[in-house]
Amino acid sequence: PTPTPRSVAAMPTPPLRAPPQQPKLSASEEACQPLRPAQGRQQTVCEALGRRMGRARAAFRLAARLLLNVVVTRLGALRRHFFGESTRRTVEVEPPEIQRLQAALASGGAGVESSREMTLEAAGRVEILAEIFLYCSVASVGRCASVSNDFRIGAELDDLWREICIRRWSQKQHSVHIRRWLASAHQAQTQPEELLTEYASEEQLTNCQLSARPPWEKPPQRCLLASWRDRYIFAERDGRRRAITREELCWDSAFAGCCSRQDVLSCSGEKSLRHWAVALHFDRSFDLEAFFHADHKFFDTGRFRDSPAPWHFVYRADGEVMVQLTVERPNLSPMRVTRNADWGWTLHSTGDLAGMVAINSRQMTPTEHELARRIPPEIVTLYLFRDASGHESG
Repeated sequence: PTPTPRSVAAMPTPPLRAPPQQPKLSASEEACQPLRPAQGRQQTVCEALGRRMGRARAAFRLAARLLLNVVVTRLGALRRHFFGESTRRTVEVEPPEIQRLQAALASGGAGVESSREMTLEAAGRVEILAEIFLYCSVASVGRCASVSNDFRIGAELDDLWREICIRRWSQKQHSVHIRRWLASAHQAQTQPEELLTEYASEEQLTNCQLSARPPWEKPPQRCLLASWRDRYIFAERDGRRRAITREELCWDSAFAGCCSRQDVLSCSGEKSLRHWAVALHFDRSFDLEAFFHADHKFFDTGRFRDSPAPWHFVYRADGEVMVQLTVERPNLSPMRVTRNADWGWTLHSTGDLAGMVAINSRQMTPTEHELARRIPPEIVTLYLFRDASGHESG
């Protein structure tokens, strides 16, 4: 039935609902809300001021470092002018094993041939012991050598120490001596040779002797190496030699990544240009890739990419060998050479730019060199890194 007007008026009206209230935001949530135009302009001004303050602080730190280096350099020059500078060559005490190699040379190689004759006579049990010693550490092999005569002969076998050397050197950057020894790994007999502990070539020794003031009282001693065991001992000492050669500065090892004799024998032996990582610490820190060429030209992926800078060795009066880059601005002093834990090299800036330039050597496998040639220097990082499983990853 159709309701009458009276009945419609009598019907109850629904209550009015209040508009929903916005939840109260916290301070962090309010900061994430879109800014109003005035707030946006204020935020932009603050960011610009912050960037300018950051650049000003970096420039101040750079100026302070330069001023400190200049003061230290000038004070050193004054000290040398008034009190003089000790230019005598410092001779460090060699470890007992190196002294034994030096004594073997002084005695005319006595005892070398007898030891080799005993090694050639070893067979049977000695060969089995040598195979077992391959799975031992060097310290364990040294302790086993004092057990009996068979153990001693097995612990002195050249084949055993050849594998120990290759396994040890696969984790290190190769010096000019290690490269020469690995190239002769296919030879059955080890040729005796005389080597210097402080210098790697006769040319370096001659140049240092000519620059010595006052002249050296005694020339550096030499060591007699007649076996792979002697090479192992000498390589541990040679890892602290700071007189870098042209071969080590310009060329990388062709045997990088070789972990066994089979890997060494299968290596082509082709040399590749050595890669160096240049770390510059000025108003900001950044890295470059650099190369030292054998024709005394220095290239990098930045300023000296198209116009190289000349380089040469500097032989100081105290026998130290340094590397000089001839650059107009900034004026670089000769760079001091140090060694790293992996037997690599680092060239440190001295003088007014002390501590601001460091050039670190890198050792890359032939596969890594081939990949680096295909990648433009603008988009590469410098090297391939390996994970713990030994796989290559970019």
